[in-house]
Amino acid sequence: MVRGKFLAAVGALGLLATTMVVGVGARPAAADAFTPVYDSTGGAKNTPAMPAQVTVAASAALEVIVLDADESGTVSIYPCSSGGTTPPIFVSYAYGSTVSNLVRTGTAASTLFCFAPSGPAHLRILQWQEPADPWQALTRATVFDGTVTVGTDTTGLAVPGLAGAATGVSLLVTLADGGSVGAYDCALARPQVGKVVGPAGVQSAEVVILQPAGAKTLCIQALGTAGVRTKVKVEVTGQYGPAVPPSANGFPYVVFQGQGRLAAPGLEPVTPSRLFDTRSNGGARRPAGSVYELDLAAMAPPGSTAVVMNVTATDATANGFVTVYPCDIARPTASNLNYTVGTTVPNLVTVGLATSAKVCFYSHTPVHLVADLGGWYLLDGGWGYHALAPTRLFDTRSVTGRTPVAAGGVYTYDLTGKVDASTSAVTMNVTVTEPASEGYLTVYPCDEPRPLASNLNYAKNQTVPNLVTVKVGTSLKVCFYAQKQLHLLADLAGSFEDGLDAGFYGLPPQRLFDSRLDPEGALVDGGELALTIPLPKLDGAVFNVTVTEPKANGFVTVYPCGGTRPVVSNLNYAAGQTVANLVAVQLNATGQACFYVQRGTHLVVDLAGVYSPDPFIDAIAKLTTQSILQGAAPGV
Repeated sequence: MVRGKFLAAVGALGLLATTMVVGVGARPAAADAFTPVYDSTGGAKNTPAMPAQVTVAASAALEVIVLDADESGTVSIYPCSSGGTTPPIFVSYAYGSTVSNLVRTGTAASTLFCFAPSGPAHLRILQWQEPADPWQALTRATVFDGTVTVGTDTTGLAVPGLAGAATGVSLLVTLADGGSVGAYDCALARPQVGKVVGPAGVQSAEVVILQPAGAKTLCIQALGTAGVRTKVKVEVTGQYGPAVPPSANGFPYVVFQGQGRLAAPGLEPVTPSRLFDTRSNGGARRPAGSVYELDLAAMAPPGSTAVVMNVTATDATANGFVTVYPCDIARPTASNLNYTVGTTVPNLVTVGLATSAKVCFYSHTPVHLVADLGGWYLLDGGWGYHALAPTRLFDTRSVTGRTPVAAGGVYTYDLTGKVDASTSAVTMNVTVTEPASEGYLTVYPCDEPRPLASNLNYAKNQTVPNLVTVKVGTSLKVCFYAQKQLHLLADLAGSFEDGLDAGFYGLPPQRLFDSRLDPEGALVDGGELALTIPLPKLDGAVFNVTVTEPKANGFVTVYPCGGTRPVVSNLNYAAGQTVANLVAVQLNATGQACFYVQRGTHLVVDLAGVYSPDPFIDAIAKLTTQSILQGAAPGV
């Protein structure tokens, strides 16, 4: 039986103004009037072959608004007479969002300019009035950093360094969570449009006309649904005035741009190293309901977006679970690993980094925690990901004589021919089975010394899987150190290679499915669950998969729907056991992954992140995915 679930797409919430705030009282009309010069929303979308063509002054201030784009990309702005050979201005936009950028067309022999999006998208272009006076750069300073409530403007904001004769001010506006925001002179009427519109993290320039005789204080308004709060940071960058010495090139309008596409976050693998161990120096267990904060600020490389860790729970006094999440969000309804009294349970965790670079570990019951570093995801850096259909690499039980790995032995596997020669790291599902006694397994690059870290912990005769992302080194050889005698299996899930665009975007853990709350109940023997993630251009996804209350021993296989189910396993369970494992899986063309259970069991699936070449998928995913279950209890 195949059970299908589709994550509801809720759209780019908060990005479109559903209510407009109009001028009030008898204040003078705003001087920063705009003139619409192009709008394709009533017809066909613009494309590279059908760019918007607009005649404006050779040097004009324009707001370029991208709407309803089929995919993320860039708008190239260039004199039409050049046919695109003149180096264009690039402004970036995000799939499914309304995104604005304030730009200057620059000087050209022709006043006819072309605006060509890299993929189908609607364009709306407004010409903005700006002061005729020269512009002068000011020392960049923060005017406001906080929240604005739709319907209640923030007023009376002084601009540092502003001359008394200033007739305008240039600003840099950043929207932490997306939205629609504008600034205006408090002495003038509110403008009727938001000048900065976009998804989380969008930045854009803004020019505000000032009343010459006014007090020259700024007001900030947020557009959208009444009562919604929008995080906004406003910084001054320069001023216009009749007596200021002009800067050589005038105000540099475009601030949210790139030369072509931005690069997705790639993996920078490291040799495994211990981050912390609460058992050190006789330390106490983490108390029940407590949160341990790991501050990575001094360690995280510049541009870090996520961290890869192997997290282990041990020596618990009661059954429970651990949730790992960025410290700048509320604890999510999800779990990363589940443990019972007397067990040692590891799981790979890939988690987005908070602005503060702090990662939080919530302990449900008293337990010791251990974390080992595996790598970082870096914006515009690292190696891109190549998602692969699950493939069995080896199984020591299948060799002649079923020869196990000896206690203290190292099993070496050469990935040559299995992955590209440029591969820097691989993701594998590694399973230990039939261990002779309690111990641990360490996976590491063979051309480096064995580190003080562990990937799996096991008890006698236990079968334990864990996802492993490991650096492979120049030899492409991976080493598996077994503390005790055991059999070993490894299934390849993906590789990190040079020249690939797909990067990882960690999401706040989101519960996608819980059969205990589903009307159809537990999955039956041989049952399958199909989950669809409705995001564009996904190469793969990372799920935390938990089995609970199984009726018999069995396994779970996760694979791209539509293909032949591979002979691999992602998670093994015993009757009555609750066990979790992180799963990295390639998705099919429609964003689907299938979850096969050998024996009937309840199944819980949490989304941890996605792999995509789309540099905006991080912000969009946070806006367009939601749990298909509401009000699920935290943990398992």
